[in-house]
Amino acid sequence: MANILKSEFFKLRKNKAVWICLAVLVAYTVLNAVVALLASRFIDDATMIMFGDLLAAPDAATALATVGSDFTWIILVGIVAGRFYAGENSSGVLRNSLMAGESRTVVYSAKFIMTMVVTAAAYLVPITICAMLFGISGGFGDAVPGVFFGYMALQFLLFLSIGALVFLLSVATRSVGVSLGLTIGLCFFFAILSTSALTGMELSAVKRVDGAFVRGEPHMFFKVLTEICRMLSPAQASFVASMDLEPVRIVQAGLVGAATLGAAYGGGLAIFNRSDHK
Repeated sequence: MANILKSEFFKLRKNKAVWICLAVLVAYTVLNAVVALLASRFIDDATMIMFGDLLAAPDAATALATVGSDFTWIILVGIVAGRFYAGENSSGVLRNSLMAGESRTVVYSAKFIMTMVVTAAAYLVPITICAMLFGISGGFGDAVPGVFFGYMALQFLLFLSIGALVFLLSVATRSVGVSLGLTIGLCFFFAILSTSALTGMELSAVKRVDGAFVRGEPHMFFKVLTEICRMLSPAQASFVASMDLEPVRIVQAGLVGAATLGAAYGGGLAIFNRSDHK
């Protein structure tokens, strides 16, 4: 395992696409953070009344919400994972690795670990940049540092599970284009699903009573839709960003991340072992 891992990380360091994706990720993150910081300087009282916390001055805690609601990084992970599995499968490099005497489990595990390292970098780079820039502007805000890092660790687990799902798509399709297309499509689907659930919960909870608007119980449909979203890692990453979860919801998010990570690894290994790489 050690030798094949060294080989995988050597190829990772030498691959131009990896460094291009990293540069794009850094530039994109810095641009978004700077725009948010500049926008916060021009907020007046009237704007705050209209939009509330949506335009509040960013702080370190805002980094979780910023990164947790933006899945651009998944596309970059999909490009790297696709090239390192589907690309090597089509070029015959994967077949040569298997012919060298390494077991399928070892070869698969090495590529899975490599994908997890890429996913970790795709999360830690933007969260670090945003936390530093926003932290300089507003500190930790109302959040306790220990609570912030606890939710950050939970969000990190969820991001790893999403990266594992992206790798599973690459293994299942064995095509860079198809796996990337599915990844982008699913990103939009999950974003629309979770946004619809949260927006519906908020809007359906507002009732008009005797000419005044009061907050009541949300519609059952949106309650069910929200619970469905909570079983998905991308939606959980957004929920965790609020840093305002009940203990049972924190445990649920951790279980969803761990179960998804394990299922993606096991499912990908089963597909890989049954695939013909000759």
